[in-house]
Amino acid sequence: MPIDDVYMKSFQNQVQVLENMKTGIEAAIGRAQKRLAEVEQQVNEGKSTKEAIEDVFKKK
Repeated sequence: MPIDDVYMKSFQNQVQVLENMKTGIEAAIGRAQKRLAEVEQQVNEGKSTKEAIEDVFKKK
C-alpha cells in the first residue's frame, strides 16, 4: 500500500472519530437543554431553583 494511502486512511479514521465525538457532544447538549427546560418549568411553577435542580437531577 502506498504511503499516501496509509496517510489518507489514517486521516479518514481521525475524521470519523471527530464526527462521532461531535455527535456525542450534540446529544449531551440536547439532554442538558431538556433538563434546563425542566428546571425552568418547575421554577415557574413556584419551586426554588435549588429544589428544582435537585428534583430534575435526581429523576435520572
